[in-house]
Amino acid sequence: MRHGRTALQGVFLLLGLSIGIPLFAQKSLYVSNESTFPGNSIQAQVLGDTDEPIMAFTFGLRHDAARLTPTLAVQGAAALATNGGLGAEYFVPNLAAFNGPGITVACLFTIAAPDEIPIGIGHELVVMTYDTNAASPPASTTLIVPAADLGTPAVNIVFTVSGVSAFPTTTNGSVFFDVPAPTGVTCALTNSCTCAFSINWTNGAAYDSVEVRLDGGLVATLPGGATSANVSLPGPGTGSVCVRGVVAGTGSADSCCTANCPVVVPAPPPTGLTCAIASSDPSGCTVDVSWTLAGVYTAIDVTVGGVVVATLPGGATTTTVSLPIDPIAEQVCLLATDECGVPLSSSVCCGVTCLPGPIFRRGDCNDDGGIDIADVIRGLDILFSGAAAAACDDSCDNNDDGGFDISDAVYLLATLFTGGPPPPAPNPACGIDPTADPLGCVANTSCP
Repeated sequence: MRHGRTALQGVFLLLGLSIGIPLFAQKSLYVSNESTFPGNSIQAQVLGDTDEPIMAFTFGLRHDAARLTPTLAVQGAAALATNGGLGAEYFVPNLAAFNGPGITVACLFTIAAPDEIPIGIGHELVVMTYDTNAASPPASTTLIVPAADLGTPAVNIVFTVSGVSAFPTTTNGSVFFDVPAPTGVTCALTNSCTCAFSINWTNGAAYDSVEVRLDGGLVATLPGGATSANVSLPGPGTGSVCVRGVVAGTGSADSCCTANCPVVVPAPPPTGLTCAIASSDPSGCTVDVSWTLAGVYTAIDVTVGGVVVATLPGGATTTTVSLPIDPIAEQVCLLATDECGVPLSSSVCCGVTCLPGPIFRRGDCNDDGGIDIADVIRGLDILFSGAAAAACDDSCDNNDDGGFDISDAVYLLATLFTGGPPPPAPNPACGIDPTADPLGCVANTSCP
């Protein structure tokens, strides 16, 4: 509620009385200034100042019927205080006065024994209730105007003083239509690395523009029909994002949401990196590389000897690299880039020695692609039962001591049944013999 007069009037009255000079208009009638959202109801006060006691009063109020509809008129506090606190005996409001739109009010406090409102200012004579039209434009004003031409016969604006009519000065009242605020404001995190948020809302009216604020500071002024915006926090933490509609330079109340940007913890490097020679020839080796993802990555660089040979998508788990023949082991490494595009501080590596020679799987003496009791029997048959020699003696050298004898059968039996160690490389994947020995390997069909 916005009133047109202030408590300073009371101070002025006391000063005036103390020196015998009234500092307010001798007699005046005025309507309070109010504000509300379109579609709501308001109560407007009809107030009076007087330098003489008032026995009765009449007045009319004109309004814009497209904006306001009067629904009730009741005695104000000053009128209710008369007649021993019972209020006026004669109080007749007409909410649909002739020659309107407008209302008229006639009030006589007592008939048999006249009562009066005393000298003073700001007397609440009548309280009017109006419904407002929901279609009223926000940030607009409509007037409530004291009028002396309403009713039939017309009801004048009169204070009755000592049985004589006095005609007070008048001042219009007003109803200001506030701008409805946006509703349903939400903050949705779209990028935790940049702390970017998508802000969405529903407009409460047809705005001229929409203002978006972050922690009180204006960050965007958008067209009036906008219902979304992108806002970024300066870093991890919490911020208040508020949206305000503006009509004719008047802003609505703020509607806000809380944006919470978490601290991003980089993922650890990939785990379980394995490098297995898939094939070889006099020019070099083809190596199968595989690993397990340990988090979210945007890219994975594959390096050989410190040189990037491939950049893979962040979700990749395998690749193939080529190595030249070299008796010195080469390092194949992975360097992942985290979800925010920052390379991890450490890489993971495996060493591969590319030697000339055929590919085989140690322990697979029968060349069936697996290692089991059948490989023990195959080796014993070759050694002691006259069976044909293995195509790859190296695959039967289970203990990798450079020879093929009964010890290899004992070694593999221990592997299979008593918890002994597995055969040395190449095992379980196919590969080249990493140790020089006199055993040969013509072919191994279970390996590429």
